[in-house]
Amino acid sequence: MPSRRAAFLALVVVSGCVASDCAADAEPPGWFRAEVIRVIDGDTVDVKFDGGVIRVRLRAIDAPEMDQPGGVAARDALRALSEGESVRVIGAANDYWERRLAEILLPDGRSLNRLQVEAGHAWLYRKYSDDVTLRALEAWAREQRRGLWQEANPTPPWEFRHPARADARSPVAGTPPADGAVIGNRSSGVYHAPGCPSRDEVSPRNRVPFDSVSAAEQAGYRRAGNCPR
Repeated sequence: MPSRRAAFLALVVVSGCVASDCAADAEPPGWFRAEVIRVIDGDTVDVKFDGGVIRVRLRAIDAPEMDQPGGVAARDALRALSEGESVRVIGAANDYWERRLAEILLPDGRSLNRLQVEAGHAWLYRKYSDDVTLRALEAWAREQRRGLWQEANPTPPWEFRHPARADARSPVAGTPPADGAVIGNRSSGVYHAPGCPSRDEVSPRNRVPFDSVSAAEQAGYRRAGNCPR
């Protein structure tokens, strides 16, 4: 049976070229060349163009918020890929906050939007897109437990921004965490190992279980200050 990775490649290979590379040969309308001068978070950058600065929101993806587990890692990954690079910005529409909604291509033709999802640093933003390639990349990243998918059940940023809408995802109130589980608090970004005095006090709606301390730290959580060393 072919792997998800192989299936993904079958989706994006068109007439012998990968979609993002094909874009280099046939530029779509509404594009311009610019320099990435600042990375704001895992899906937003500032670019320098024609003497001014344009804020660009990567189209069709949603990365964790900066105060959300995985947010700093997503920003740092995007910064490592793009800051200081001369890129192609493809997109002519702005969002409600006057950010340009776009796909950004690196000099070698790779798409930042796709790279963030493939690395497990962003979701396909299903409310606004049903991009087949991004969907396949997200499924592959989840299968490989890359980035934010190291967490058993990471909270999508659209739910993090509106927690009242996500109550159905929360454990039953009053249920104690399993013995031996490392408990992350998605609200504070800290984790509580077994033996930490506040471990059982984490609100059920904010609990994120991990198999180990290292898994919690790789997901961007830090040790609670009252946990014994």
